[in-house]
Amino acid sequence: MCGRFASTSARFNRIEATLGTTFPEVRSRYNISPSQSIPVIRGSADGGHEMVDMRWGLIPCWSTEPKISYGTFNARAESLAEKPAFRAPFRSRRCLVPASGFYEFMWTRQAW
Repeated sequence: MCGRFASTSARFNRIEATLGTTFPEVRSRYNISPSQSIPVIRGSADGGHEMVDMRWGLIPCWSTEPKISYGTFNARAESLAEKPAFRAPFRSRRCLVPASGFYEFMWTRQAW
């Protein structure tokens, strides 16, 4: 699972060419972490596509406030449709997250 990702403006240019539309200029970012606001592309009401800023993460429907005690920002593909936190959003709320790369920090402890 990815803990951070990068998104470059070149990625948005390719998506614009593929969809045949234009979006506002986006600056490249190389250290995007969970809970940050990111530009995503989703379907618009008129049947086209729009770019909007969204928070990276999921607030489960049973949560009463945006800040919950555990972070829900990644899901395993093999259990996505069954897990209660992801089941409904997986069925009906989709978007495209333009990513140029992803990575996970690996912390090791060395004995001295």
